[in-house]
Amino acid sequence: MNDALGLGPALAFDLHRAGETPSGDWQLLSALISERAVRDRVERTRDALTPHGAERIDARTAAATVQFGLVARLVAAWVCAQSMGRDLALNAGTIWWSQPPGGWLQLSFATELREDTRNPLQHGAITELTEAIHTLYDVSPHVLWGNVGSAANSTITLLRASRPDLVDAARAAADRLLTDPRVDGGTLRTGPAYRRASCCLIYRANGAICGDCVLQNRRRN
Repeated sequence: MNDALGLGPALAFDLHRAGETPSGDWQLLSALISERAVRDRVERTRDALTPHGAERIDARTAAATVQFGLVARLVAAWVCAQSMGRDLALNAGTIWWSQPPGGWLQLSFATELREDTRNPLQHGAITELTEAIHTLYDVSPHVLWGNVGSAANSTITLLRASRPDLVDAARAAADRLLTDPRVDGGTLRTGPAYRRASCCLIYRANGAICGDCVLQNRRRN
């Protein structure tokens, strides 16, 4: 993927003309978030997260991890685009994805789409994936929408290193996402003090607790 905008590998995204297919090995995102594809990705994630010789990681943890990983890419692209004055439609039927072996998940977004892009959480790929994971694996919406909030905040953290000139505009965009009441009541805002009200569940796989996790407070106490 060509990171022409200098965002860094964790934030970079591609663009293609609406109605066209990006050149290379790309597939529509709608296929990636279909029930069959989600179940397959969750099973492969369970295998990847399970240490050799250990009991297999539970499906709910893997499902939450799958949702977090894809949501993070979608949120990052939207926030970064907004910070540069661009609009991205997060419609699964117009987004293409590719994942080179051992590389980052890559996304390509259509340009020149006449869609309302002001609130990507109202409908579109993020909501579709989140609802699918909840339905298929009974992962709490509190956890899944907390992942959306963490994705918004971590985008700003990463952007400080790669494009500090975009941080102020990006924070404004990310904070708009955080006003959604499904994201911890809509009261949190980005910044070093960001602390979500739920856990992404990854601690069940490796024992690690993320910097913005609600469990950090319990650990201190």
